[in-house]
Formats: sequence, structure tokens, C-alpha cells
Amino acid sequence: ATLCGMALKTFLRIVVRECCPAARRTLLSAAYTDPARWEETRKPEPQSLVKLAKLMDGLHDSKLPVSSLSIARFVDNISSREEVDQAEYYLYKKKMVCREFASSGVMFRRFRHSENSLCLREWTIHNWLRKCLQYGAKDKALYTIQNKVQYGIFPDPYGFNLLLDTYIKADDFKGAAQVAVEVMLQEAFDWTSTQLLALHALHGFLSGQPDVSGQWQEDRNIGAALLLAGLAQNTTAGYSSQLMGSAKIGKVELMKGLRAVFTRMPLIWTPGYLDRGIDIMDKVLQSPGAVQLTTDSVEAMAAVLEELPLLTEEGAGAAQEEDADDKEG
Repeated sequence: ATLCGMALKTFLRIVVRECCPAARRTLLSAAYTDPARWEETRKPEPQSLVKLAKLMDGLHDSKLPVSSLSIARFVDNISSREEVDQAEYYLYKKKMVCREFASSGVMFRRFRHSENSLCLREWTIHNWLRKCLQYGAKDKALYTIQNKVQYGIFPDPYGFNLLLDTYIKADDFKGAAQVAVEVMLQEAFDWTSTQLLALHALHGFLSGQPDVSGQWQEDRNIGAALLLAGLAQNTTAGYSSQLMGSAKIGKVELMKGLRAVFTRMPLIWTPGYLDRGIDIMDKVLQSPGAVQLTTDSVEAMAAVLEELPLLTEEGAGAAQEEDADDKEG
């Protein structure tokens, strides 16, 4: 009742205006993404991929580790989409020879499970992403990031920016939002440019009104990415993203319980995400007029509050299931 009362009071008092599009760049410039400077600094020594592959296969067959230098040389010399697929194989291959991998195959898979996997260089990861984008394999880059534990691909902010920019410019906001979620899971919102690109991707995805009914994990992930990217922005975009993210996470909290919110997520364990969302609305209301909230963010919170009785009832059932699981454990 207190929550609903606070929300009603806030909605009656708050003035919401749409953000006017500003005359500023929202995507990365050609100079930022130009591979020429990167290639000048790398200047890789030409290598035969066939010979490198035979060398690495021989080491695996002899149960010897492959060096990170061999992996770097292989990635440096990728010149086609097919070779991107071949590189993926060696990255994942296990230390002990697995014939199923050798026959079905695809360098990161093999390398990830070897003794030298911790020696994978940052520039090799960055170069891998660039090669994927250069040869039309952005989906492969995203896949290896989504399966980072298996491949060992943990991009730096620059790499994330390139991938976000590529998806956004291709109007693939679903893919861009998936990249933003991976930035959130890796807790890599260190750069302002990454925060802004991620928010652009997430709001672009949500503007298409995707159907996420029954997919509470996806809703939670999008909400967490909005919240964490927005926390660093003391602007209309930042506060609006925090509000929308809090609404989405709060809905999951009521439906599935707090454990479903923070499990394998970089989120705090303290309950009350909807309360914190309403606190954001109060904070914006009391701040100078330069900072406002977008209509869609307030509507997102309003929609969750309208469902509050139903969500609370569903959450009670989830809590009982959690208690039963705890007793069994």
C-alpha cells in the first residue's frame, strides 16, 4: 500500500517531457573504426594457416600446449570468413585430444582448455573481433563473447564499442542489445562511450516493442543493463534508463523472488527494486529542470505498478517454492 501510495503521489506531481534529439553524433566516427591504424601497428608476419594448423594439431595430438603466439599468428593472418570459423575451432580445443572436436571442428575452442589459455593476449582478442567484423562474421564475434567461459574472449571497452557500433549501424538492435547485456555481465561500463552506445542499443531494441512475455531472464538482463549503464549518467537518458531498468528488475523480483534477480548477475542482494525506482522519480522531481524523465520510462514503471497485485500473488508462490528448495537442500 505504501509503495502504491508513493507511486501515485509521484505520478501526480511529476512533469514528464520527451527528450528532444540533440545535434550530436550517436555512433562512432569513421576514424574511430578505421582498421588502417590498427593494421599499421600490428604489421603481422605473413604465415601459412595450413602450416600453423598442422603445427597446432601436432601439438594437441602429442598432448602438448599450444602457445599464445601461435594463436596470435593464426588470427593475424585470417583473410576470409571460412578462416574465421577455423580460428574458432583452435581457440576452444581441449588440452587432451578430443576426436569429436577434431572431426566437427572450429583455434579458440582448442586453446581455451589448454595450459596456456591464461596467456591469451588482449591484442589477440581485439584482433579476433576486428577480423570477425571485417569478414562479415559479427554473429561469430557475439557468439564467442556470449560463451566467454568456453572461448576466453573478454573484450576491452574498445572492442565492445566496435561491436555495438556495427550492430547499431546495421539496424540490428536485437543483436546490439545482446552485446550490451554482455557488457553488463562483464561489468565493463568503464567508458562513457560504451555506456552511451549500450543505452542507444537497448532503447533501440525496446522501441520495437519486442515480445518478451514468459522470458523473464531476458527482461531481467535488459533491465540490469539499462540500470548499470544509466547509473554513470546524470542526465535525462541516464535517469530514464535507471527507472526503466528498476521497473524491469522489480517486476522479476516480485514474480520470481530476489534470488532470481541476483543469481549470476552483478546486482545487489538488497530487495526493493521498485522502491528504488520510485526514489529515482522523486530525485528527478526535486532536481533542476535540466534533468527529466522520458515518457516511456515512466510508462514502464506505471505498467508494473498496475500489475502489482497479480505480481505479488505470483511472487508469493515463487517464495514458497524457494523455501521448499532450501529445506530440501
